[in-house]
Amino acid sequence: MKTYKQRAESVQRKLEQKKRNRNRAIKAALAGAGCIAFTAVNLVLFMPFSTTPPDVSGYADSEYYAVISRLNAITYQKPVDKNNFEKWFGGFDGLFGCGAAGDANMGMDMANGMDSTLENAGDYYVETTDNQVAGVIEGDLIKRTGENIFYLRETGEGLNLSVYSIDKARSALISDYTVTSPENGWFMDGAEMYLSADGDTVTLLAESAIKAEGSGYAMKRFVTLISLDVSDEAQVKETARVYFSGSYNTSRYVDGKFIVVSEFTVNKNPDFDEPAEYLPQYGTEKNMQSVAAADIYSPDTLTHSTYTFVATVDGETLRTLGTTAFLSYSDQVYASNENVFVTRGYTQTTDLNNGQRETLSQTEISCVSYAGETPQYKGSFVVDGSVKNQYSMDEYQGVLRVVTTYSRIVREEVYYGSGDNAAVGWRQVSSEKNASLFCIDLSTREWIASVEKFAPEGETAESVRFNGDKAYVCTAEIVVLTDPVFAFDLSDLSNITYTDTGTIEGYSTSLIDFGNGYLVGIGYSDFRWLKIEVYAETETDVRTVGAWEARSASFSEDYKSYLIDRKNGLIGIGINDNSGYGSTGMYVLIGIDDQGGLTELAAVEMDGENAKKRGAYIDGYLYVFGETADGFAVEKVG
Repeated sequence: MKTYKQRAESVQRKLEQKKRNRNRAIKAALAGAGCIAFTAVNLVLFMPFSTTPPDVSGYADSEYYAVISRLNAITYQKPVDKNNFEKWFGGFDGLFGCGAAGDANMGMDMANGMDSTLENAGDYYVETTDNQVAGVIEGDLIKRTGENIFYLRETGEGLNLSVYSIDKARSALISDYTVTSPENGWFMDGAEMYLSADGDTVTLLAESAIKAEGSGYAMKRFVTLISLDVSDEAQVKETARVYFSGSYNTSRYVDGKFIVVSEFTVNKNPDFDEPAEYLPQYGTEKNMQSVAAADIYSPDTLTHSTYTFVATVDGETLRTLGTTAFLSYSDQVYASNENVFVTRGYTQTTDLNNGQRETLSQTEISCVSYAGETPQYKGSFVVDGSVKNQYSMDEYQGVLRVVTTYSRIVREEVYYGSGDNAAVGWRQVSSEKNASLFCIDLSTREWIASVEKFAPEGETAESVRFNGDKAYVCTAEIVVLTDPVFAFDLSDLSNITYTDTGTIEGYSTSLIDFGNGYLVGIGYSDFRWLKIEVYAETETDVRTVGAWEARSASFSEDYKSYLIDRKNGLIGIGINDNSGYGSTGMYVLIGIDDQGGLTELAAVEMDGENAKKRGAYIDGYLYVFGETADGFAVEKVG
């Protein structure tokens, strides 16, 4: 039997052994945890980023799955860094202060986040804008009634609606009303307005940039419709405000409703759990809804991730009646009396099987009818060439006429270097540029007539105007600053004929059918100064009958900035006179007589951007408006 001392010593040894075992266990646990932590840290820091688009099969039950799948492929952006270590610390160089990769990446992330002569009696609406299609009203910076003129300015605080009386030399400012910028945002350049037929309501269309909640520097773009009650000009009131995703493209007003067109771009690596990131939306600030999947149309091959978004909106209530979206569209828009046409330009590359490739510019045009309450897709078709602007398209008696700039480039395969340094490239062999006219039957969406490559080689279609069964086209090789103007007779599409001016100096950026057998071209002289030219069409040719030049004068190519008054034979345009030591802002009024001669009738000093200057001729007086706060003047003509 052990003594008490022996038993005590034995117990003490066991306690010490347990303590040593416990300490070893703790150290082992800590070591294991350290290994796990170290492994986790390494996984977080050094696990390679995926370089393939994420799996979106989890959205297979969504009505938008087809859209999500296609957008996922085209919007996926491979990571710039290999892993989080490079992203957060800029690699070992950045971690130890040997490079600036970290700062450069931060700057890149911030930059990526920062993701254009209906008259009614009395006090009512009087048309001031020379609309492309009769009865299809276009927004502008100026609108008027029989008694007042409304002009829209953009200020640092928002949009300023100024109301002026029409009272000749006694005309004055009646009221100023500022539409405040959106909360956490601002209005972008390019706002327009409409005036109701009774003169009581002004509707503004403006592009808003609004800071996305919790997104740092990221801004979301919206087309904003704002209704203003102007029945009491001295007490203007805002009555409604609605939003549409994207940047402002254009709009029209016809038969009591607005057609609103925006461009909505899906950014890189969108979150498909958030519809606002990949679908155009519309509604009020707190209640936005997405375009239906059945109303989204796209080509077989996506060339980019921008939608053209078309909405019809009730003109009185601003209630959205219907929406349509075209994915991978973002070019020109033309509206006829019943249809909207949107375009998508792209290039078609063909292997010629001889070591050469041909690249041909083409345009897909899609048609949406807005004749009913909701937009209806009517199909699409393709023409060769690119479409410059809305004036290059025109619908007439069920036929869409389109003028394009044809472009064809042929390249051949070439080899550089040898051995390990060998490389393959493509060298241009030949190129063509020209202009073509196409006529498409809208019921079948097929070409029924065309005049292809009618201009001198190397020229492009710079301005186009249609008028019934006539078409006028100015082509130019703009570097050379010479052009011919063509007049087409489209009365018999099986036998299209045309005449032209031959080569003349300068070229026109806008053509205007001025009536009385005259065509007016506004554009550049051979010295790139402003030139206004009058053409007369005969049975055998088109000839110049009058011209006016403003030497050293710059001007805007925006057609809406021109005053076009066919009844009184007047053209008004804002210019900057650069002939002196400085630049003087002016607004000039040009008269066209019965023989096509041009005479300067008035010149009013007006500062500001020429594209924002507007003029109105009323009862022998010229009313001029500019973007500056004091931009208003009245001058008697003659």
